[in-house]
Amino acid sequence: MIVPFTSNSTTAKRGAYKICAAIRDEGKSFILTGRVAWTAEQLVKAGSQGITTMQFPGVRLSEHVRVLRHDFGIEIETIVEKHDGPFPGSHGIYKLVTELVILKESEVA
Repeated sequence: MIVPFTSNSTTAKRGAYKICAAIRDEGKSFILTGRVAWTAEQLVKAGSQGITTMQFPGVRLSEHVRVLRHDFGIEIETIVEKHDGPFPGSHGIYKLVTELVILKESEVA
């Protein structure tokens, strides 16, 4: 369920939208808001490829992943990968281990 942003929305302080998600085979749904919801959607879309801050510069992926892990019990693997370039170092690739499902409004119980 995606809730569109409006200037008088109660979600305006937390993000532009909400989604309802569930862990497959657990049957319990929960609401994700703002960037945490966006991160969950990106993880689901990426599948086994995962996502990284190199794809989404400026987004605090590690914080959103932390919230998904600790507040919602979603298992997310972090793979550390080295990179070269003008600023060599390493970055994390985040991949869903838990099978997360984004529910449509008609599927929400």
